[in-house]
Amino acid sequence: MKALLVFAVLVATSYAAEQEVLSLEYSKAVLGELRKCKAQFPSITEEDYRSLITDKKLPTTRDQECFAKCYATERGYYKGPGNLDLVKLKTNNAEKYKIPENLRTANEIDDVCVKKAKSVTDDCKTVTTFYVCRATTAREKGFKFAKYHPDATV
Repeated sequence: MKALLVFAVLVATSYAAEQEVLSLEYSKAVLGELRKCKAQFPSITEEDYRSLITDKKLPTTRDQECFAKCYATERGYYKGPGNLDLVKLKTNNAEKYKIPENLRTANEIDDVCVKKAKSVTDDCKTVTTFYVCRATTAREKGFKFAKYHPDATV
């Protein structure tokens, strides 16, 4: 009986740690918004753009920070310096994560990181602070954000 319980816990844990894939519709919508923002920042190379949107690179230049702010504004998360819409972020998480443990973890990460970004008064740095916090906190928790649908063109 103990062995069965341990097995059930292991299966649940490994299932919850699974990286989810965004729906094709959601992926296309996000990528369309990202392309619109990229057009506003010609200094962002195609290589930088791909790295930024696949979470392989965090914003390091002012244009990259403002590109991130543009995207957060398009998604409806960004409301002004130090002001990110936690309700909108959590609503968005519910669209992205179907595994309850992943949704819970994504929401916990956003709770922490929205609080951290509240003290930032610079327009573009508010969003960068949030994204850096998300990446760091996710790594600490062993959490992987949902990835784009394979049929969506990055």
